[in-house]
Amino acid sequence: MPRSVRSRALTATSIALALILGAAACSGDDDPAPTPTATATAEPTADSTALPVATDADMELLSTVEVTGDAGVKPTITLPSTPFAMTGTGAVLLADGDGAEITDESLVQVHITAVDGADGTALGSTFDEGATAEVWPASSGLDQLDEIMIGAHEGARILLGLASGDATQVYVVDLPAVIPPTADGTAVAPDESLPVVTVGDDGVPVIAAGVGEPPTELVVQPLIQGDGDTVEKGDDVVVQYVGALWDGTVFDSSWANGQPLTVGDLGSGSVVAGWEQGLEGQQVGSRVLLVIPPELGYKDVDQGSIPANSTLVFVVDILKTS
Repeated sequence: MPRSVRSRALTATSIALALILGAAACSGDDDPAPTPTATATAEPTADSTALPVATDADMELLSTVEVTGDAGVKPTITLPSTPFAMTGTGAVLLADGDGAEITDESLVQVHITAVDGADGTALGSTFDEGATAEVWPASSGLDQLDEIMIGAHEGARILLGLASGDATQVYVVDLPAVIPPTADGTAVAPDESLPVVTVGDDGVPVIAAGVGEPPTELVVQPLIQGDGDTVEKGDDVVVQYVGALWDGTVFDSSWANGQPLTVGDLGSGSVVAGWEQGLEGQQVGSRVLLVIPPELGYKDVDQGSIPANSTLVFVVDILKTS
């Protein structure tokens, strides 16, 4: 699993929201993944029917929470008193943004800051050093949050009180960006010697088996050329991707996972060298085919379903960089 710097772990009652701030991905393994899939699972997939809905009294209590700080920076959350306890989960829009409207089909970039209702202790924030914003589908699965998020606009800030069992946690959810779901640009004719990439009925790229011997050098082939910002070393890059072996066997896909991936601090070693070299210099909106030789991938080490000395083939949609 990849190296990952995460904020202090939240308690288990925080359900999937805690995955953004919570336990470190995997300990004791410093081999970078081709894509850091351990940090790509932050989508809140909680069954909201299992969480009681906030009462009017709960919502009145939530309204007494003080949130200060400008948009785009870590907010300060001050509880009126502790312990702060709600009997159900509820959310309120603190401030709407002035950007694109969020629909039920949107992908949104999300910053989370949280405190423990028991004593007001800070539980962590994606604004903290070493953490990054995540990307969620707006239909997150947590109804109380979705009702506020859908119809709001890029730049919005939401206050969420999440009660489960005897625990209450308070979150500020910042939505700095609405992100396109796929690459958007001008089609580029690829080198015919490379694996053929088509698009399935579901809109997901399909990688055919390569023909002959794989290349021994890194290949970076744009399939769609975007015209957005250029990816630079140190950026946090939001992507969709599918990865396959040279024989076409798929071993990973953000589309299948239902979650885009944020590669934090490109160049820091959180992904294999072929990704770092291949993404740097590309533009947002692009779809890029990467053919990565073993020495820029996992070399002579087995990695899960990826055999040692494997050539890795990726199609990567670059959605945002910052």
